[in-house]
Amino acid sequence: MIGALVYEHGSLEPILAENLEEMDGVVLPHLILSDVVRWTVAHVRDEPTTCRGIWEWLGRAYLSGTEPVRNLIWVSDVEMLPDPQDPGGAELRGYLSPELREIDYEYHPSLRP
Repeated sequence: MIGALVYEHGSLEPILAENLEEMDGVVLPHLILSDVVRWTVAHVRDEPTTCRGIWEWLGRAYLSGTEPVRNLIWVSDVEMLPDPQDPGGAELRGYLSPELREIDYEYHPSLRP
């Protein structure tokens, strides 16, 4: 999943490369996806189209993914979104697919960790 995401969104290549270097070539999806969230937070205003595309891709991957993929996206992406009042939080939540909104605690407070 990580390879497909980075292949589709080349802006994320440095994140994968840095993680591979730090982890001696081992892909740790949870760490990489947490970095992807931070990247989208940092770039939501200057690269909104790219950020929207990344979150749309994640929504499709969640919808068609296996249980481990769905869990990965929930725990390492959706749960990592900043609160709506924090920088990028409201903008990025606007990019969530209906399926990702269903697992976001802002839309469903009972899911709050």
